[in-house]
Amino acid sequence: MVLLGATALICMHHYLVTSGWVSYTLVTQLHVWLRPLPFEASEWVHSRPDLISNLGWAVASILIWGILPAVALRSAYGISFSDLGWRKPQNTPWQVLGSCTVGLLVFILAVKDLPDFRATYPFFKSDVIWPDWVVFEWVYLGQFIALEFFFRGAMLHLLERQIGETSVWITTLPYVMIHFQKPWLETAGAIFAGVGLAYLSLRTRSIWPGILLHVTVALAMDFISLLS
Repeated sequence: MVLLGATALICMHHYLVTSGWVSYTLVTQLHVWLRPLPFEASEWVHSRPDLISNLGWAVASILIWGILPAVALRSAYGISFSDLGWRKPQNTPWQVLGSCTVGLLVFILAVKDLPDFRATYPFFKSDVIWPDWVVFEWVYLGQFIALEFFFRGAMLHLLERQIGETSVWITTLPYVMIHFQKPWLETAGAIFAGVGLAYLSLRTRSIWPGILLHVTVALAMDFISLLS
């Protein structure tokens, strides 16, 4: 049941979000839907198609990776969020976490000028830093929290009850696959990240150390690319 539900959500994200359907719909229709409002929201939205497209992707990702599974598991099965990793971490290996963060930052500095990375990052390319780029980065951060909740929280911890540490490898496979549109080095790195973040979540019984690492690296990639 866990795998069936996870597969449905992964397919939903691919065909509705990664494919661009949500972003396209918002860019073409949102300003029309806002026209009845008594202020200039419609014009503001219509003048920022790139921002609306990227925000649509991020918000839809938060909905699919975070809100939908959380509501479904809580309402249908009464599962506590703390049992899905939404709790204070225990026995966090801070030295290992710090070393991994430094190593990944060095990796970012080494690859930031490669053509495929420059084409991908910053994820939202905008000459308007405030408010457009800053607003997007905050929502982008929320997307990573939802992503960690889905793969290293709900999916991992529910599967662990049934198959133990094999859940690490089961959750890593789809996690790597959602990186197929990214640079190949990042996709290859997602193999190690998926395994490492899963073991980190199982050890600490929490998704928060993984969120800290994931968010730090992702925002650093965007920020360094923006300044390059």
